Amino acid sequence: MNVHEIMEQALSPLDCYYAHAPVKQRPDTYVAWFEVLATPALHSSGERRRAEHMLQVDIYSKAPVEALTDTVLGLLKAGGFRVASWGPDDYEADTRYRHVPITVRYNTIDKEE
Repeated sequence: MNVHEIMEQALSPLDCYYAHAPVKQRPDTYVAWFEVLATPALHSSGERRRAEHMLQVDIYSKAPVEALTDTVLGLLKAGGFRVASWGPDDYEADTRYRHVPITVRYNTIDKEE
Protein backbone atom coordinates (compact mmCIF):
# COMPACT_ATOMS: atom_id res chain seq x y z
CA MET A 1 0.00 0.00 0.00
CA ASN A 2 1.24 3.49 -0.73
CA VAL A 3 0.99 6.34 1.76
CA HIS A 4 -2.14 7.76 0.10
CA GLU A 5 -3.95 4.43 0.39
CA ILE A 6 -2.88 4.24 4.05
CA MET A 7 -4.27 7.77 4.62
CA GLU A 8 -7.54 6.85 2.92
CA GLN A 9 -7.85 3.76 5.13
CA ALA A 10 -7.11 5.81 8.28
CA LEU A 11 -9.80 8.40 7.42
CA SER A 12 -12.41 5.85 6.25
CA PRO A 13 -14.48 6.03 9.49
CA LEU A 14 -15.25 9.74 8.85
CA ASP A 15 -18.88 10.69 8.22
CA CYS A 16 -17.83 13.51 5.88
CA TYR A 17 -16.27 13.52 2.41
CA TYR A 18 -12.48 12.94 2.29
CA ALA A 19 -10.10 12.71 -0.65
CA HIS A 20 -6.54 13.09 -1.88
CA ALA A 21 -6.16 16.65 -3.24
CA PRO A 22 -7.18 18.15 -5.57
CA VAL A 23 -10.76 17.75 -4.41
CA LYS A 24 -13.42 17.81 -7.11
CA GLN A 25 -16.36 18.16 -4.74
CA ARG A 26 -16.81 21.02 -2.29
CA PRO A 27 -19.36 19.83 0.27
CA ASP A 28 -20.01 21.84 3.42
CA THR A 29 -17.48 19.68 5.29
CA TYR A 30 -14.58 17.74 3.83
CA VAL A 31 -11.03 16.58 4.53
CA ALA A 32 -8.29 16.67 1.90
CA TRP A 33 -4.62 15.71 1.98
CA PHE A 34 -1.51 15.93 -0.16
CA GLU A 35 2.12 14.89 0.18
CA VAL A 36 4.48 17.75 0.94
CA LEU A 37 7.77 15.86 0.97
CA ALA A 38 9.21 12.35 0.89
CA THR A 39 12.71 11.75 2.23
CA PRO A 40 14.57 8.46 1.73
CA ALA A 41 16.63 7.02 4.56
CA LEU A 42 19.55 4.82 3.58
CA HIS A 43 20.57 1.52 5.13
CA SER A 44 24.23 1.06 6.09
CA SER A 45 24.76 -0.72 2.75
CA GLY A 46 23.66 2.44 0.96
CA GLU A 47 20.36 0.89 -0.17
CA ARG A 48 17.19 2.85 0.27
CA ARG A 49 15.22 1.08 2.99
CA ARG A 50 12.75 3.56 4.37
CA ALA A 51 11.08 6.75 3.33
CA GLU A 52 9.60 9.36 5.60
CA HIS A 53 6.55 11.06 4.11
CA MET A 54 5.32 14.44 5.29
CA LEU A 55 1.70 15.15 4.40
CA GLN A 56 -0.68 18.01 4.99
CA VAL A 57 -4.24 17.19 5.92
CA ASP A 58 -6.76 20.02 5.59
CA ILE A 59 -10.13 20.14 7.30
CA TYR A 60 -12.67 22.48 5.69
CA SER A 61 -16.11 23.10 7.12
CA LYS A 62 -18.82 25.72 7.12
CA ALA A 63 -19.68 24.54 10.65
CA PRO A 64 -17.52 24.58 13.81
CA VAL A 65 -14.59 22.16 13.46
CA GLU A 66 -13.46 21.43 17.02
CA ALA A 67 -15.06 17.98 17.30
CA LEU A 68 -14.08 17.03 13.74
CA THR A 69 -10.49 18.12 14.38
CA ASP A 70 -10.32 15.89 17.46
CA THR A 71 -11.77 12.98 15.47
CA VAL A 72 -9.35 13.42 12.56
CA LEU A 73 -6.36 13.71 14.91
CA GLY A 74 -7.42 10.48 16.65
CA LEU A 75 -7.88 8.63 13.34
CA LEU A 76 -4.49 9.78 12.07
CA LYS A 77 -2.74 8.63 15.24
CA ALA A 78 -4.59 5.30 15.18
CA GLY A 79 -3.55 4.88 11.53
CA GLY A 80 0.13 5.15 12.41
CA PHE A 81 0.68 8.78 11.42
CA ARG A 82 2.77 11.01 13.68
CA VAL A 83 1.08 14.37 14.11
CA ALA A 84 3.69 17.13 13.90
CA SER A 85 1.35 20.13 14.19
CA TRP A 86 -2.18 21.38 13.64
CA GLY A 87 -3.94 24.69 13.49
CA PRO A 88 -4.73 27.40 13.69
CA ASP A 89 -8.47 27.13 13.12
CA ASP A 90 -8.83 29.89 10.53
CA TYR A 91 -11.96 31.36 8.98
CA GLU A 92 -11.54 32.06 5.26
CA ALA A 93 -13.90 34.93 4.49
CA ASP A 94 -13.73 34.48 0.71
CA THR A 95 -14.85 30.80 0.80
CA ARG A 96 -16.74 30.94 4.12
CA TYR A 97 -14.97 27.77 5.26
CA ARG A 98 -13.26 27.18 8.56
CA HIS A 99 -9.87 25.65 7.76
CA VAL A 100 -7.58 23.61 10.02
CA PRO A 101 -4.27 22.41 8.55
CA ILE A 102 -2.63 19.34 10.09
CA THR A 103 0.93 18.21 9.32
CA VAL A 104 1.70 14.50 9.73
CA ARG A 105 4.61 12.16 9.08
CA TYR A 106 4.57 8.50 8.12
CA ASN A 107 7.42 6.02 7.48
CA THR A 108 7.23 3.35 4.81
CA ILE A 109 9.67 0.46 4.42
CA ASP A 110 10.78 -0.36 0.88
CA LYS A 111 12.28 -3.81 1.58
CA GLU A 112 11.93 -6.48 4.20
CA GLU A 113 14.45 -6.14 6.98
